[in-house]
Amino acid sequence: PASGSRTVHLFESAIDLLSYATLQKMAGNDWKQEHLLSLAGVYRPRKELRESSLPLALKQFLTDHGPIEKIVLRLDNDCAGRDAMNALYTMLSGNYEVTARLPARGKDYNDTLCMTLGLPIAARKAPTQGVQPTENTTPKTEADRKFISADLTSPFIPRKMFRFSTPR
Repeated sequence: PASGSRTVHLFESAIDLLSYATLQKMAGNDWKQEHLLSLAGVYRPRKELRESSLPLALKQFLTDHGPIEKIVLRLDNDCAGRDAMNALYTMLSGNYEVTARLPARGKDYNDTLCMTLGLPIAARKAPTQGVQPTENTTPKTEADRKFISADLTSPFIPRKMFRFSTPR
């Protein structure tokens, strides 16, 4: 863990975390100055958000490494990743500053690293196979459709792009 850092960057997998750290090192940044945490797989919130709980890895990290003030969601740029970002934002935004940063290119940070290095990206299933959109990702309004079909090369989803309100 990075001593003195009050920010944690959250990733779906260890390979995405390591790819992000490599990109930071290639850019001349000291990746060891930031807390980086892998969820070891996609986080799938329950259909009813109030029945969901935080991923165990995140819950334990926040218990062990306080005080954290900011959580940066660096999850995959697919339906499952966006579902997870929406749910985590809702659950965390009352206690932390939460932002979402998508990879600059590709579906995840490993894709971005491979593209940066000119390496082929491993073949994978079509983005919608095996992923059932939940109520949170099914477009109901024009704003929802824009969110879901947003420019996938954008490295940042501003808070106003999240499609829910949080009680304050």
